[in-house]
Amino acid sequence: MINPVIIGTILAVIWFFLIAVLVTPPGHYRSKWDRLTRAKYRPDRVNLQIMLDHLRSYPEQWSINREAAAFPIEGSKQIYLNYDKNSAKWRYTLNGFDDGPRVLDGHFGIEFNRELEKLNNKKENQALLRNFYPDLNSGVLLLK
Repeated sequence: MINPVIIGTILAVIWFFLIAVLVTPPGHYRSKWDRLTRAKYRPDRVNLQIMLDHLRSYPEQWSINREAAAFPIEGSKQIYLNYDKNSAKWRYTLNGFDDGPRVLDGHFGIEFNRELEKLNNKKENQALLRNFYPDLNSGVLLLK
């Protein structure tokens, strides 16, 4: 016969595991899986890779700040990236489609966040150098 203490321990572990799964926010495991597989199974992987490559290659064509980015810089915007403070996640919207904002998490969430931070830091560095050293307005000093 099986010891009742062992059965109780097994049931407690199963109960703890089920509670942990139920308390975890929706999309958490999907986001972790997406990071682990580098977005290999993400349905919008190709679109996000095209957007990320364009942002990396032509950042001057994007309107960028700390909590949003939009393409193109002038005229009617086709792509919006917004940081949602409530959920602490980036979301993107393609203007040509009426399905609303999509969550930008997992692998591409990290990549877009890294790229936007880099570009924002570069813009801030250039602005500070212009403010503190207006007479030295060359491309070398502005970290071009």
